[in-house]
Amino acid sequence: MNYLIYLIPLFAAFIGWFISWGIIKILFQPIKPTAILGFKLQGILPKYQKFIATQLATIISKEVVSLRDISSKISSPSSIEKIIPFVDEKVDHFLRVKLAEKMPMISMFIGDATLAELKFVFMEELQILFPELMLHYTSGMIAEYNVETVIETKILNINPVEVAQTFKLLFATPLNNFIKTSTLFGFIIGVFQLLLVILAR
Repeated sequence: MNYLIYLIPLFAAFIGWFISWGIIKILFQPIKPTAILGFKLQGILPKYQKFIATQLATIISKEVVSLRDISSKISSPSSIEKIIPFVDEKVDHFLRVKLAEKMPMISMFIGDATLAELKFVFMEELQILFPELMLHYTSGMIAEYNVETVIETKILNINPVEVAQTFKLLFATPLNNFIKTSTLFGFIIGVFQLLLVILAR
């Protein structure tokens, strides 16, 4: 009896391990196009980095980062209300301190009641002006700032080696589980093959 047939499960397990290991390898390597046996080979992620960058930029700009949403949020009444106390403090400091320093003669004829009225008028106008100012500013940003192009450029500038290292670090456990599962399936298939060989005798 040929006892080598009992190595079939181990051989099948090795094939499962090798195939999964090879799949992971070709995701990242080689980084640059390399000629092997007359064929130009390159890792999937490095080869399609531009395509991936374009698709991610489109998705992120539409689904995650929207300057129009940011603009609406910045100019919303709730956002304006959050900065009013800060502005109120600065206006009060200007009227009571800065004005007295820059124009001492005028400040001599302005009492607390007048300062309070001036401050009230300023704050009332600023609350009307702020939303318009924010909308105007963010509208200019939207016209000049192309989110998709910026994101795509950032992704394209990432070193493929860094991408591979980061990916392997973040997905170390799933990748190892993939290899282990492939090896186990290979072993199970090998056991079935061994049983078929034994039964066929």
